[in-house]
Amino acid sequence: MVAVLDARRREVFTSSYRPVPGGVQRVSEYLVLPPAELVAELEAAGDELLLVGDGVARYRDEFAVLERAEVAGPAFDAPSAVALLELAAARIAREELVTPNDVLPMYLRESDAVIGAWEHA
Repeated sequence: MVAVLDARRREVFTSSYRPVPGGVQRVSEYLVLPPAELVAELEAAGDELLLVGDGVARYRDEFAVLERAEVAGPAFDAPSAVALLELAAARIAREELVTPNDVLPMYLRESDAVIGAWEHA
């Protein structure tokens, strides 16, 4: 499964996952890429894929060339509350607890504010 989220600026946030008992396991790095670059990488790998996320619909034409890919559809553009609860329950059962203070944002690129400041410097 490949998550593809619209990152704006003609880019997508992406990462690949595989099913494991009690949820999914990430099997690639978190990336931010132009859709065409992600499509080229997925096409080169030649694997059968399930694409999920709002980035697939946003860049429908780019992803349409993937012959071995199935699109999960708009119901899977964002995780449901039930899906998040199921993943959380599995983590609790494995005693993989994280305190709220340990939850930090992850930035894959500079913010628009920082980029704008560089352009005006």
